[in-house]
Amino acid sequence: MSASARSQPWSASYVLVTLPAYVLRDLFKSFVPALLILSFSVLPFFLGGMLHRNIGVLTVLSVLPFLFPFFSGQVFPPALLIGTVLCYGRIGSDNEYTAVQAGGVWPGWIVLPALAVGVLSSLLTLYLNEQVLTYSTRRIGQIVLQSRVDLLRRQLAHQGRVQVGRYHIYRFARGPEGHQALDITEYGSPPSAPAGRPGDRSPADRYAGPVRRVVAQDHAITVQREPGSAGEEVQSTVLLHLTHCYIENLNPDDPAEAQPMRAASATLPLPVEAEVSSHIGPHRVACWGIGELVARMEELDAEFQAGRLPERDYRKSLRKAARELQTRLSLSFSCILFAVVGTFLGLVTQHSDRAARFGVGFVVLAGYFLVYLLCRTITDSGGWLMWLPNILLAVFGLALVRRVLRPV
Repeated sequence: MSASARSQPWSASYVLVTLPAYVLRDLFKSFVPALLILSFSVLPFFLGGMLHRNIGVLTVLSVLPFLFPFFSGQVFPPALLIGTVLCYGRIGSDNEYTAVQAGGVWPGWIVLPALAVGVLSSLLTLYLNEQVLTYSTRRIGQIVLQSRVDLLRRQLAHQGRVQVGRYHIYRFARGPEGHQALDITEYGSPPSAPAGRPGDRSPADRYAGPVRRVVAQDHAITVQREPGSAGEEVQSTVLLHLTHCYIENLNPDDPAEAQPMRAASATLPLPVEAEVSSHIGPHRVACWGIGELVARMEELDAEFQAGRLPERDYRKSLRKAARELQTRLSLSFSCILFAVVGTFLGLVTQHSDRAARFGVGFVVLAGYFLVYLLCRTITDSGGWLMWLPNILLAVFGLALVRRVLRPV
């Protein structure tokens, strides 16, 4: 803002267009880098869980575009606070806020750009949580599942043997046209689980002896996707298709069943999982959109009223869904609060350097998310407690507003 502009009367076009555009440009210079830095700081926690489950690097890179909705609610509010504190702290230190007041301009015109960015960020996080989160979960599951199917094909083609669940599969021949014959032994589940935790058992202890053998001249592996309502995909199943089969029952209860039989084709469902980590999975409430959470709560109410769901399970599931729903809404609304708090916090600390302003902003963030984590750990409180961090932040913001706007 030039000195000549400060000395001249403020025109309507300057107040309505030039001043907000000037502040927005300066705000985005701080907000966008903060958003990128925070996003790439959170990203390794998601990627680490995927790599820990032996998912290939190329697969991990292919799901990167779908990971942002999972942590958007956690990175938008801090990025807004850091961006507004640095932006308005510089505006205050350069006496531009004082010049606006001296020119008789309403102080809100210099604050409205930050509020507008906060509202847009809040709407964007709501959109990501409603429309994009569920889609991203399904797309990640599809990509990971397809990568596991491709790995299964490569193992059969190059190693010649693989174990998938209770199936032990061997490739023993390759025909002139590329046909691959398989010898499959199916093992049964044990009648009772041994003592100790399931994770303490070896793979050999998890299944009983062989119950069936299938020899096929050729095979194909496909992924079958079952559509749900409105054409949405709800489940994917890996199928092993066999042709020209020789089937032998290894432990028949009836001697008549001991005779081998031939079949033109057979299909085996393979238990190939597409879960990528504890944070991302199609069966986790944290991966559902807001509409799905509301529908799930209504479904729980209907099942409980019909007597198909015990009260204890109903209360537990309802609290879990309600807490996740209120968490999404409160984090989205916090974008507006962080924009306001960051604006006036920057004006309060205008005489400090950038490092000091950043440190003050970090303390506010740490306090907010400590209360946020504390509220999430209190599972019996329901979902409304997730608004407590926003209430405390709003009180702190009102104190800052009174300090900046009070008459000198």
